[in-house]
Amino acid sequence: MDFKREFKQEMVRKLLLPGGKSATELSREIGVTAQTLYNWRDKYSYGSDAVARKKRTNGLPAGERAKAVLEHARLPAADVGEWLRKKGLQSDHIELWERELVATCETSREKEEVRLLKNKNRHLEKDLFKKDKALAELSAIIILQKKMADLFPQEKEP
Repeated sequence: MDFKREFKQEMVRKLLLPGGKSATELSREIGVTAQTLYNWRDKYSYGSDAVARKKRTNGLPAGERAKAVLEHARLPAADVGEWLRKKGLQSDHIELWERELVATCETSREKEEVRLLKNKNRHLEKDLFKKDKALAELSAIIILQKKMADLFPQEKEP
């Protein structure tokens, strides 16, 4: 099957984003082998000298990548090319790292929201359990009162 370059690049982007699909999941979804996805990744995410760039750029810690993205954002457009050459980076790396940062922030917000919702759910379940217990107790009292009234009827005073 022959795929267009844009499609391959989109699949590579999905593969590289943090929190994205694994190569196995993506390969099942589009009908290619995981190795094919890895080959596309090497070809489209790093260019021709893939191995050298991969070692040089992916070896950077996350903090350094974030720092590079921030530095890049502060630079005037005229100075970007010189800065990239000086750092040994490409604009593709900066764009990828920027997308990673955004995805990481969104993931962190989602995790915090899930944590808060779980905490709220736990408190609501605890409250519901207490109310169920109180309702069962009240029901038992009412039933016992009715049985008492049936066993020991009180005579009405004239």
